[in-house]
Amino acid sequence: SGTTGPSKAVQLTHSSVLFQTRGVAAILGLQGDGRSISYLPSAHVGDRCLTHYGASLCFGNSVTSIPDHRQVGVALVEVRPTVFGGVPRVWEKLKAGLDQAGWRITAAAPISTEVLQYFAALGLELNEGWGMSESSCFGTLNPPDQIRQGTVGRPLPGVEVVVADDGEMLVRAPLVMKGYRGDPEKTAEAIDADGWLHTGDIAQIDGD
Repeated sequence: SGTTGPSKAVQLTHSSVLFQTRGVAAILGLQGDGRSISYLPSAHVGDRCLTHYGASLCFGNSVTSIPDHRQVGVALVEVRPTVFGGVPRVWEKLKAGLDQAGWRITAAAPISTEVLQYFAALGLELNEGWGMSESSCFGTLNPPDQIRQGTVGRPLPGVEVVVADDGEMLVRAPLVMKGYRGDPEKTAEAIDADGWLHTGDIAQIDGD
């Protein structure tokens, strides 16, 4: 996963990935026969679960893989993806080439309001969401027709989210990882006896 320190081998199952894929599809309306671009490392949960397992294997989308993320701008113009996701830095660099994308995801780090407003002004609102390797990618997303800028949206169907007394966001759902491979101690720190994944993120939940 993309955490600091030594890499931890997050174990995902077919069940956890399919649950996450169904949830994303329910919110974003993922369709068959679409087009997407793969440009992140193959070990990145976003690229693997959204692009290859989700869009390609589950929905029959064609995937154009590019070896260098610096080629994303060129690929956008050539492929005209119907779905596309990127970290905030990618959106900061993009200016055109997304006019056929049915939805555009941003995640992995907070994105500035200025960038969100820029793309919204072009008629290309970004779907901000929250996720991590330990949750098989996304756990929450903004629905395309109910985007609240500056929030990570609502939980996917079947995902429970609560905020602990210290403000930490806890998640419980079938999309939670099996554990860290070969490290039961770290697994027990991350997933408590009641099945809640302790995300390490601070969150607030409003009335919506």
